[in-house]
Amino acid sequence: CERIVEPMTLVFKWRSWYLYGYCRFREDFRLFRVDRISAPEMLAGRFARRNKTFEEFTADSGGDVWGRTIRVKLRFDGCMKAFVTGYGPDDEFEACDDGSLILTTELPKDGSLYSFVLSFGRFVEILEPAYLRDSIRAAAEEIVGIYEKS
Repeated sequence: CERIVEPMTLVFKWRSWYLYGYCRFREDFRLFRVDRISAPEMLAGRFARRNKTFEEFTADSGGDVWGRTIRVKLRFDGCMKAFVTGYGPDDEFEACDDGSLILTTELPKDGSLYSFVLSFGRFVEILEPAYLRDSIRAAAEEIVGIYEKS
């Protein structure tokens, strides 16, 4: 769908950039994931900046601008520190004596959650919630099964 968007700001969340702006098609403020915008085009016209900040947009939506999320607690091996610190603000991280790093944050409750966790392989452990630990264990067992067949 082709949209004309009046850009307000860029937001970085979960290793992705989002464009916050006013969508003329929807006649409302929206978030657009930048890497999903195809064939962007700069138009010649001008617009008057609207009076709704991203913080106001978030507050008006009850904090649910990112869709359904789940609170997770993950322990990362110390060698992953440079890769994971961009996933949340400093106050969501806890440095452990053994060099590992614990991240307590909200993540999308969809397939991207599983791909995120599995992308770290043996360098991440889900501490909470328990049902997510079980789901990831089952997925890992299915992956092992694929490689045992070959």
